[in-house]
Amino acid sequence: MLSTPSHLTPIMCRTKEDHHERPASDASFDEERMAADKKKRFVGYRGDLTAAGASPEQQKFQARVDEGDVYVGECDNKYHLIKRVAGGSFGEVYLGEDKDGRHVAVKIEPQTPGASFLFNEGNVYRNLAGGPGMPDVGWFGLYNSDYGAMVMDLLGPTLSDLLERYKPLSLKTVLQLADQMISIIAHVHQHGYLHRDISPSNFLFGTGKNADKLFLIDFGHAKKYSKVHKIVPVRRRPSLPRCIVGTPRFIGVHVHLGHEDSPRDDLESLVYIFIYLLKGRLPWQGLPAKSMPEKLSKIGDKKLSLPIDEICNNLPKEFAICLEYVRSLKQYDIANYEGLREHFRRLAASLDITYDNQYEWTGDSSEDAVEGMPDRTDAPHLRVDPPSRNLEIEPSHLTPDTGKLCYVEMSS
Repeated sequence: MLSTPSHLTPIMCRTKEDHHERPASDASFDEERMAADKKKRFVGYRGDLTAAGASPEQQKFQARVDEGDVYVGECDNKYHLIKRVAGGSFGEVYLGEDKDGRHVAVKIEPQTPGASFLFNEGNVYRNLAGGPGMPDVGWFGLYNSDYGAMVMDLLGPTLSDLLERYKPLSLKTVLQLADQMISIIAHVHQHGYLHRDISPSNFLFGTGKNADKLFLIDFGHAKKYSKVHKIVPVRRRPSLPRCIVGTPRFIGVHVHLGHEDSPRDDLESLVYIFIYLLKGRLPWQGLPAKSMPEKLSKIGDKKLSLPIDEICNNLPKEFAICLEYVRSLKQYDIANYEGLREHFRRLAASLDITYDNQYEWTGDSSEDAVEGMPDRTDAPHLRVDPPSRNLEIEPSHLTPDTGKLCYVEMSS
């Protein structure tokens, strides 16, 4: 069992009051969104809209898109919907173009009284705009009062797409990705948000001049936190039934235990992604179960029972140290994000790895990079044999931040 280095000791922050936690959701959607989905006029946003089972309203909307008759946006800045590219339980993603012919992604969701999830997501993007890994949102608002629409940058393949073709990824690639991903999550947390669905499918590369940059999408589950100086004691949710917000294989152990979501959970999900990209698989994948609650329970038990050294076996020890660090954080501790980046940079330096934005797919066009990959149907849209070594990690590079900042859930 590795001991967490002293230089990774965080600062504890406390929130001012105890509060009751509502249960999280099953698999990847919270119960508010599922309840709202039942009220929607247009249900079943999966698969081809012309396929059997699509509602007449869905087929009618798709027919209008096929005819080139759907525009969203303001009067002097309209976006033309060209074709549907993906869809999920709560909306569709279309390829669109602006008045200058630049391609964009347009997310469409049917509106439900009292449930404006897409507008909330648009506000999150607006508040995080300009930071690392944040796609530009050109516009969001209503279309014909029946739909919410959001126009954003058209991005390239997801990490899931790339892993499907280049599995497993090299250590150099993952270290470069980790550097960007930690910066992105730091920006989200420092602006008072938790993402709560960190997974390879929600990290996408850009296109054109941004082809070597990662972007984070799908803030539909994001939660706003306020910066305060005190702590909220944690209560556990009932053991059964228990619902989960996020992608089960990547959620943190504290979420499985019923703790309220906090920044440490986004970070733990990141470490699982690093391991997943390097190995192509996590130890708790493929567990047999007869129901989703049983599967969630087995995944959580496996994460909790496996020693960290076993989860990170055949990987450089820095990954095990990182996982132990983020798991050891208290609920509202402030992680040392720059220290985590330096932690992996030192590993790269010890192996003469240069961060030069060269990846397995460098040189492939965006079309080549995703050729033959499975369609995304729920969009928002290593081999490491480390040399024997005993690296010394100096405490100074991961000294905790000195601020007294932390996050507490705001009442809705």
